[in-house]
Amino acid sequence: MALTSSGALSLNEMHIEAGGSSGTECSLNDSDIRGLISKSAGASMAFNEWYSASASIPDFATTMTVGHTNHSTTIGYTTTAQASKGFLSTSGSQPMFGTSTNNIGSLSSTSNANYFGGNVVHGLAMLGSTNPTATVGSIHLYVATLNISNSDASFKEVVINGTTYTRSSANYSSTTFGGFAYTNWNWQNVQADLSNASANISAFSTDSMGPFPAAGNNITITFKRT
Repeated sequence: MALTSSGALSLNEMHIEAGGSSGTECSLNDSDIRGLISKSAGASMAFNEWYSASASIPDFATTMTVGHTNHSTTIGYTTTAQASKGFLSTSGSQPMFGTSTNNIGSLSSTSNANYFGGNVVHGLAMLGSTNPTATVGSIHLYVATLNISNSDASFKEVVINGTTYTRSSANYSSTTFGGFAYTNWNWQNVQADLSNASANISAFSTDSMGPFPAAGNNITITFKRT
């Protein structure tokens, strides 16, 4: 969002617009803040030159080859089964399933200097129950560092195969599980089939799950900040 066109304007607001974290150290001569108005290092500058300035952050687009996996847990006489579709690294799958599982899928690029502080995306996948059957599941995004900012400086929205999910509508957490430190955003109550509200989560790799098509398909994942 562009800076105000009149009135009070703070250095902190400029820093946030440039992609920095609120309250962190910065100066007018920082390259990202100068970049908002194309100023060279050490040039004469005044606050009013930043009126209506806006950061132009290119989208982070990457290609996912969709993967699929199943995971079952038996306690006594009860077996609970879940399926996941999307991309997971081994470490990224630990918080999803509670244990290390095989890698599924892939991303053509897992990091971008303008997103998540340049940290690596370790997982973007949907999880749902196949036993007991469920009509909705949850999409999880894992980035392999603690305490990544839950703000537009990390990302504003992610477009998965044409369907948009906003950061502001996701649950946010940052923790260490199974020796894997991560920041997580997750979206709940995503339909098993986006065009059929009564469809159940499928255990088959050949079926779609939410915005993810059958395993083996290539789809575009786009992170946006503006």
